[in-house]
Amino acid sequence: MPAVSEGLVSVFSCSSDRSGHPSGSAVGNVRHKPPGVLPVGMKAVFAGSDTEGLADELRERGATVGIVDGVANRPALEDAGVHDADAFVLTDVGQATSIVVARDLNPDIRVVAYTPDSLPEFVSGQQVLAMDPALFDADTVAEELVEAGTAEE
Repeated sequence: MPAVSEGLVSVFSCSSDRSGHPSGSAVGNVRHKPPGVLPVGMKAVFAGSDTEGLADELRERGATVGIVDGVANRPALEDAGVHDADAFVLTDVGQATSIVVARDLNPDIRVVAYTPDSLPEFVSGQQVLAMDPALFDADTVAEELVEAGTAEE
């Protein structure tokens, strides 16, 4: 994963009309924090099973990891520390609604879907870094996330 720097980007609202033709308009400029770029010593919230060991790999690199036990609903995300987390890692697409809830609680949170499964359509409008464990092992993902965060500082 290449290091991506933070910067100012233009935001556009895109939709389609009834005939399916795309249309859009400029919304404005916002400060961009690229997905997957996590600062050293960052805090992550982890939801879903961790069969690949990503949470441990992040901890080995200095991250604080809050684990959601059971369903990743609003109270569970709050208990795991999503309000001040830098990243939300989801491994179970069955809990994809937690992406929307996490973003509601922390609009600046970076979302990483570490799963071989496709995310449901209703989260397609969310900015999510999707990574397949069959292509990226936990060690590589953790290393790249932390290194990219170091390059940003």
